[in-house]
Amino acid sequence: MRFVEGEGLRLAVFEAGLRSNPTVVLVHGFPDDHRVWSGVIDALSARFHVVAYDVRGAGESDAPPDTAGYAIARLYGDLRAVLKATAPGKRVHLVGHDWGSIQLWGMVTDPAIAGLARSFTTLSGPGLDQASRWMRRALTSGGARDVLRQLGRSWYIAAFQLPRVPEWVVEHRIAPGWVTQMRETEGLDEPEPLVLRNALNAIGLYRANVGRPVSPRGQRDPVVPTQFLVAEDDLYVTSALVRGVAAATPGAELHSLDGGHWVLRRDPALVAEKIADFVARHEG
Repeated sequence: MRFVEGEGLRLAVFEAGLRSNPTVVLVHGFPDDHRVWSGVIDALSARFHVVAYDVRGAGESDAPPDTAGYAIARLYGDLRAVLKATAPGKRVHLVGHDWGSIQLWGMVTDPAIAGLARSFTTLSGPGLDQASRWMRRALTSGGARDVLRQLGRSWYIAAFQLPRVPEWVVEHRIAPGWVTQMRETEGLDEPEPLVLRNALNAIGLYRANVGRPVSPRGQRDPVVPTQFLVAEDDLYVTSALVRGVAAATPGAELHSLDGGHWVLRRDPALVAEKIADFVARHEG
């Protein structure tokens, strides 16, 4: 591990594999840190230079002092700092899960990314702008039931906008029962020592970004080859939403995975295989 100076704070960065190999950058979501990728890193590092980092407020990285510090623009700056430190002059392959993927949508829909990335793999994290676009289209084309099903799974997004209540729920309900919940819903039984800090800080991601445009004005589609990995048993992101966003993304590939939201922990070899195949075809 080493620290990289991001947008005004330190980020914990982890690397595996030879730097001379193609670089794959893994960005985690809520309420995880880089360790959620551990199995995927192990599976990829023989062929690729793998970079993972704790996003601001998570793991060993510093946390911003206020909600504004979690804005997508700040996350974008952090990623640029990580790329400059770990893969200077290289075009990398971006992979995001959950909020890690959501933040990357703001980057890969920016034409300026053409000089920084070769491909984008998204898992359980359709872009906020793209999800809104899907909902509007679905409501006018007979997909209201799919929209209602997704809204039912996303109730916590609205709840996180409330003052103080989400913090109490995270501290007294979510964090103490996290291992039990993961065992019952994902078949995982591993301790999460930093889940309380990660979750409390990551509430800022929802408050700073939900309801605000993420993609650059007039540019909604990724400007790099994009792969969607669909976790068919995801309890938070429906396959209808992911498939709908993928269908509206020109040239996108879509692959179905047998697993839940944390399939990257449950079956890292499968996720790594899909990433590696896509990266190999677009390394150029």
